Amino acid sequence: MMIAAVPKLKITEIANDIAAMLADLSFNEFALKKREFELEKLAQLKLVEPSYYHLVRAMIHGVRRNFQESVSSAKSALALAPRDKMILGNVVGLLCNFGEIRQGIVVLNSLVELLDGEKEALLNAARQAHGLLQFSLVRSTLERMSLLDVNDATHSNRIRYLRLAQIEALNWGFSDEDYADRLHTATSALNELGRQIRRMTSLTTDDGHMLIHLHVDGSFEETAALNFVIAEALVSKFADPAAEMVTIQCLPTDTFGEMAVYEKTNEY
Repeated sequence: MMIAAVPKLKITEIANDIAAMLADLSFNEFALKKREFELEKLAQLKLVEPSYYHLVRAMIHGVRRNFQESVSSAKSALALAPRDKMILGNVVGLLCNFGEIRQGIVVLNSLVELLDGEKEALLNAARQAHGLLQFSLVRSTLERMSLLDVNDATHSNRIRYLRLAQIEALNWGFSDEDYADRLHTATSALNELGRQIRRMTSLTTDDGHMLIHLHVDGSFEETAALNFVIAEALVSKFADPAAEMVTIQCLPTDTFGEMAVYEKTNEY
């Protein structure tokens, strides 16, 4: 059993290191190539599950900004292991961060269906759903959490925040699909210009207004111009773009770290 366990620990170690590079939006090429070599060696020896191999390759492509290859590898991992919760959780992040919103939402719904009695995983899924404006999914996920024994203060505060957010959002009168359409329209407008989304962050203002930030490479002046492109795409497609409830806008990639911290600290 130890023979089987060691490669599994190794692939987890490799994946965690590459995920850290992906999260930081910076990397050391030497360190990345070292991990890539280790991954390929495990694959040659058939000591890694094909689904995990493709998942880690998706991460490697993402670090190198080969976004189409990253999404393709993520989909391959998903096709090989459509009920693996670790695979699904990582694929959601890869797809949504790189602008594949619709597919990311589908995978997130599949993940939530598989979670059973895992309060931390359910809470994370609710947070992801909130950031994707999937408020009905937030509600159903919180309802599942209400069946669990969640008494500690940290979880209770997070749940309270999400519950208030989804109640207010559902009162706006838009469905999850309505919001998905608007996110898809915004990301498609950027894709048509060849502007690759590198990260996506979200936050809620004190008055309940949602801000969705699509981070792309460029200056503040360039991203400000892209905001007009997004606004025009939304107004031309929707009679009500939901601008009073949600603002979708671009920010430079360099702001991602600051916004991610702000999103975390102002969440609850």
